[in-house]
Order: sequence, then C-alpha cells, then structure tokens
Amino acid sequence: MMKWMRYLLIFGLFIVLFAGPSKIQADAKSFPKSFATDLKNGTLPGTVGKVGTKFGTIYKKLPGEVYTTESFMGYSTEYDTYYYEHQKSDFIYFSQSTKAIESNFNSKYTKASIRKQLKPLAYQPAYDTYVSKSKTNLYKAGRFYAYIDRSSDGTRAIVATKWGMKNYFMIDKIYE
Repeated sequence: MMKWMRYLLIFGLFIVLFAGPSKIQADAKSFPKSFATDLKNGTLPGTVGKVGTKFGTIYKKLPGEVYTTESFMGYSTEYDTYYYEHQKSDFIYFSQSTKAIESNFNSKYTKASIRKQLKPLAYQPAYDTYVSKSKTNLYKAGRFYAYIDRSSDGTRAIVATKWGMKNYFMIDKIYE
C-alpha cells in the first residue's frame, strides 16, 4: 500500500510541475474592453487629454519638457509623452493639436486578446519595400491608430492619428 501512495505522490508532483500553466501564460492577461474603448476615443488609460487636444491644455495640467526630433516635437511628462507636428521653430505652439500619445503599463496582454478588440494592420516601412503583415503591433482603433508592444516589462501603447503613426515609425504606407 505504501508503494502505491509513493507512486501517486510522484504522479501528482509531476502533474503540478509540468502540466500546469507556464509563467508566460499565467502572467498574460486578457485585453480589457475599456482599454480598447479608450484607444478608439483617442486616449490611453490614465493620460490627460486625447489625440487632438491642444498643447496649451496639456501644458497647463502637466509639468514636462519639450524636445525636438527630425519628424516631430515631443512633450515628455513624468509618465506619458505627447507628440506634435514639427514646425519651423524649436517650440510647440499652444494651439497645436496632439498627434500621438505614448504611455507604458505594467500589465501584459496576449496578442490574441488584443486582436479580438482591435483590427491588426499591415504596413510598409519607408526604408524598406517589405510589407509587414504577420508580426505587426499596429492596430486600427476606430478613427485612430494604436501601436501595442508587449515586452517582459509590460506594455507600451501609442495612440495616434494616421500622420502621427506614420511619422513616429517612419511608415510609408498603412494597409487597412
């Protein structure tokens, strides 16, 4: 009888150790509908304003720093970054509209659950003739575009206008 109990104990440990969910599956969450709704409205959870909000409104509510690149102007706050069309000067006008918002989240979502809520898109980078279809993190969210990058640290999300997405990632064409 003791022999059977030992086999049963070993079999039970085997099931627990090898047949249970992997760490990656256990950590990944289902993409919430509220997150998808926020993206479709041009905003991200926990951010101030949305795509199209004037810079003056964001500036009054959040302290941050302005920086410039070749393709856009950025306003970096403690947790989020807001992007604007690059003008001929090195500052952002208060009347300029936000073209993209970027934020990081601690939650990890499965690609399948994201694709249930948002339509994946193919795109062609400006520096290449290859059209990326299978490994894309680019999605259509209502009239906006969303980029959702899943990593071991969490999730980086960007919601933008078509102009904002094309300039941020140097995309030549987006196929809808």
